[in-house]
Amino acid sequence: MGTTETIDPEAIRSLMQEFTKAFGDEFITIGGWAVAAYGAKGKSLDGDAMISYQVEGILRDSYLVEKNPRMAKSQFICEAGCDIDIYVERQHRLKVPFDEVQAHSKELGGLRVPCPEHLLILKLDAYKCRRATPKGKKDQEDLLQLLVKAPFKNPEILEAYLSEEDQAVVAAIIEDVALSQKLCAGNPVEAKTLRANAKTKLNGLLKKKLTSSPEQAPRIL
Repeated sequence: MGTTETIDPEAIRSLMQEFTKAFGDEFITIGGWAVAAYGAKGKSLDGDAMISYQVEGILRDSYLVEKNPRMAKSQFICEAGCDIDIYVERQHRLKVPFDEVQAHSKELGGLRVPCPEHLLILKLDAYKCRRATPKGKKDQEDLLQLLVKAPFKNPEILEAYLSEEDQAVVAAIIEDVALSQKLCAGNPVEAKTLRANAKTKLNGLLKKKLTSSPEQAPRIL
């Protein structure tokens, strides 16, 4: 695999778009590129997708696809020099089944991506597994931007999948002052507005409204 200095993010995006053209809704981009399709800043140095059995077989004809049983996924190195992680239907441990993600997916920016609700659920699960790592920091940025920028229209999906613990994790991300300031280039006024908008939007989607705990409440800037 190439180093972060040699990997071209745009080459990864182009490849994921080519897979979308070839496989349609049997190749659903998840992870950072899916969040970017909804307007988030930032680029990813790898690719992630949920795929059908049929697509897995086709990819094996062109790439050295290796299984990772511990992570319940497969992966291969693509032309861009990076890993593409693939989660095959009924063989993965992702929180949402492939057929459900597929049924609500849409095409944006040349990529087939999950609806915002499913993407938030998948991203949140990834974050919970690696919150203490650099990828966890990127997950936080993705989650906050996704919440603010994407058009959430299916609150019943969030109600079905987000536990109270999950909602508390999202609330902590929303209330993270340093995170919002980083996304707003250090502008405290814009950061405060970003946090307020994210909280208002999520409250509009959930039956049980978020409340700020004293130790996590955002500072008044």
